[in-house]
Amino acid sequence: MTGRCSQRNLQGHNKPVEPSAPNTITVPLHLDPSDLIPSRLVRSIGNHSISPWTTNTTYDESRFPQTISEVRCSLEGCLNVAGKEDRSLESKPIYHQILVLRKVMGSVDRYYYRLESKIIVVGCTCVRPSIEHQQ
Repeated sequence: MTGRCSQRNLQGHNKPVEPSAPNTITVPLHLDPSDLIPSRLVRSIGNHSISPWTTNTTYDESRFPQTISEVRCSLEGCLNVAGKEDRSLESKPIYHQILVLRKVMGSVDRYYYRLESKIIVVGCTCVRPSIEHQQ
């Protein structure tokens, strides 16, 4: 998401909006889907990994972006050279924190956007298991 403000948008935005909490700031915001970089089709790397995953897309009308893709590890172990699952290794998710805008109802039938962070799974990796020896 790229942010862009025109002079016209800034001039018309001089009243504070909900909420008016002490840690709240109001900023001009221009959401234009044409500013987004189009994604190109690429082969699914999740199917070619030794720690494969599947992709699930969620849609939330009150969130920007409305569509977010997340992955889920397909195996507990990892694939060996023969393509069989090796349980001496573990598939683990790779987490990434993103920022989203949440559309929230304020007072007098007005909406405002609240900035939220969301942690999503973007891939899986193969690791050796953590073993703790007891004394």
